[in-house]
Amino acid sequence: MSRRARLPRPANRRDTGDRLKLHRHYLRLAGRDYTVVTPRPGTEVLFAFAHQGRTWRIFSDLRGARFLGRLLWGLSYQRQPNTIVLIGAPFLEVAPFEAAPSLPMVFAPAPAAPFGTDAARALKHKMPTGPGHGTVRWHTPGLDHRTDQEWERAEEARLHRAELRYSFAMRAGLVVFSVAPPLLRLWGRDIHGMAGDYLTPWDNHRHLGVWTHLTYGDEAEMRLLTRFREETERLRRTRREVLASPDAPDDPLLQRHDTFARAFAPPAR
Repeated sequence: MSRRARLPRPANRRDTGDRLKLHRHYLRLAGRDYTVVTPRPGTEVLFAFAHQGRTWRIFSDLRGARFLGRLLWGLSYQRQPNTIVLIGAPFLEVAPFEAAPSLPMVFAPAPAAPFGTDAARALKHKMPTGPGHGTVRWHTPGLDHRTDQEWERAEEARLHRAELRYSFAMRAGLVVFSVAPPLLRLWGRDIHGMAGDYLTPWDNHRHLGVWTHLTYGDEAEMRLLTRFREETERLRRTRREVLASPDAPDDPLLQRHDTFARAFAPPAR
């Protein structure tokens, strides 16, 4: 008999602090044992993903930024090999600017958790939901207690190492961010810190990459939208209406165009 998922208490659904409660799943993927960490069912966080040109964009709101920042910070300190973080349904929304469903996202510390196409294909087939193999407390005290000076002393030298690696890839229908632990901490710190900033339409994103190096490949960013939930819910609802209409286009580009046209059309006078 499978275990039934127990929804967290209302206060825990919105918790983004230290010792965050998450679920762990032990999975055998492509001949390797993985620990897959996911948000608990009922957790009130939502994300979206869009690949636009050479930029890989993650969207959310302030609560999502606090949550994801803490996930990445804690992941950077994981000592158990092959531990990855998965954000999948039901924590994904239709992507802004894309009007298309978001793909599940995997964050893997490199090189401690190699995650190739075969592992991605196996994970997509076994996509974990529910309580899995129990609850884990995500310890992230350094994210809250380090001063800027302590951060610079601890991390500055690591972030200048030439061997730091990161990659973004689409693998078997999953978005895989493979990132060295020092960069995961930098990403976690920057993303979590966005929730404490005053956001404007012109300053609502953070670049995710190696800020000490010039890079000419793909880049990633975290983008916060103050009305993220309202806008993505409208897009999701409108997309469903477009696809259900008798004259729904088969071309994904036309589906996106029709969804935007309907979702953000000016009110009739």
